[in-house]
Amino acid sequence: MRLVLMGSALVITVAAVGVAAFGMNRLVDDLQDAAEHQAKLSQVQRQVMALSYGMTDAVERAVEGDRAAIDRHDQLSRELDDTLTELLSLSVDETGARIEQSLNAEREAYLALEDVAVAFARRGDYTRAEEMLSGEYRDLKLVYTNRLDEALDYAASIMDLELQRARSTATWLTAIGGIVLIVIAILWGLVAYDAHAQHRKLLIARRALQSHNERLERAVAERTADLESAKERAEQANRAKSEFLATMSHEIRTPLNGVIGMAGALKRTQLEDSQHKMIEVVENSGQTLLAILNDVLDLSRIESGQVELEEAPFEVDEIASAASALFTPLAQEKNLEFAITVTPAARGMWVGDSLRLRQVLHNLLSNAMKFTSEGSVTGRISTSGGHMVVEVADTGIGISQDRQDAIFERFTQADNSTTRKYGGTGLGLAITRKIAKLMGGDVQLESEEGKGSTFRARLKLKRAERTADPKAAQAA
Repeated sequence: MRLVLMGSALVITVAAVGVAAFGMNRLVDDLQDAAEHQAKLSQVQRQVMALSYGMTDAVERAVEGDRAAIDRHDQLSRELDDTLTELLSLSVDETGARIEQSLNAEREAYLALEDVAVAFARRGDYTRAEEMLSGEYRDLKLVYTNRLDEALDYAASIMDLELQRARSTATWLTAIGGIVLIVIAILWGLVAYDAHAQHRKLLIARRALQSHNERLERAVAERTADLESAKERAEQANRAKSEFLATMSHEIRTPLNGVIGMAGALKRTQLEDSQHKMIEVVENSGQTLLAILNDVLDLSRIESGQVELEEAPFEVDEIASAASALFTPLAQEKNLEFAITVTPAARGMWVGDSLRLRQVLHNLLSNAMKFTSEGSVTGRISTSGGHMVVEVADTGIGISQDRQDAIFERFTQADNSTTRKYGGTGLGLAITRKIAKLMGGDVQLESEEGKGSTFRARLKLKRAERTADPKAAQAA
């Protein structure tokens, strides 16, 4: 609607400007013509009067014997003819033609008497010349003078008509201009009213939007407060759970260590074969239960934020050698190929928590040994992008694609059949990933079901500054 009104107003405004420009040009032309006509008429009137008076004076001088006045009379007569023609050309309509014809007739009549008087004057008969300029001549000249005044008045009336036409044009332009201005004012008023209405709608919509935003902000603030409160309660519950688990683990570890210790001591006594096997079952069950308690304790300490990483230098080859010595008997028992290698770039001294590094490596190797019944288990320690990379690959049962993310959750394995067949609590990989994240890295998995798995733990550790060999220093 606003666009239609604005377009109409603009079109009418442009049209009005065009009409006003045309009318003003027409008015200026009419006024200019009238002014030129007036100036020309005034000039011709003065010339006619001057020539008429000059001819009368010349005739009177001629009859008195002035020979030069005769020639002057002839010259003035020719000039008067031209001037009268110019005067009558200013009004060339039917009335002007009639006036011109009557004026010429009267002029011919009295000029004929003047010519006779001038002819007598040329022959020196001044008495006869003077008689020709009396009586009838004076009457004819009076009539001619009246006709000349009529011609001048008519020329002036023509000038008045031109002025009246200019006034009519001005009046016409004023009327049209007033109407156009009223129409433009109405259209622009409608545009302004529509704009005002749109502004009010926009203002109402803006206020509604602002009110809605305020309600949303209040709702978000309330929801955020609820979430923060729930988060705080969950964190408190998690801390309470972790503290409970840590306390219970310590409480259980003490009698359990006693049971394992007494089982070991009893195994060293003289026992029958059946009794010796029962003691071994008790000892192995105690060791398994102790490992589970240790995992639970580690997980609870990590989740409660009680684990502080140590920053101390260590030799990575020593960690690899210790792990190799620990897991080689198990590999031999299962008839698996087993090896741990350290790349040249990764060898030497590092700074970090060597205990947690050992835990990551042992958890990955233990997991690989558990789920590999034939083939190989290989470990590899390397560097990549400023990180130490601990990689363990196996040819075990593998993990399906849809379960690869879930195995890093607590108490989770590939499936229930895996738990029944291979045992375990499902805490090892969860603890490994949390330790890796504490050390500025993460654990990645590549696996194909039935073909094996490869775990890569990236740990952000620093190289130790080069110092003298500590063993060499002690020998010195």
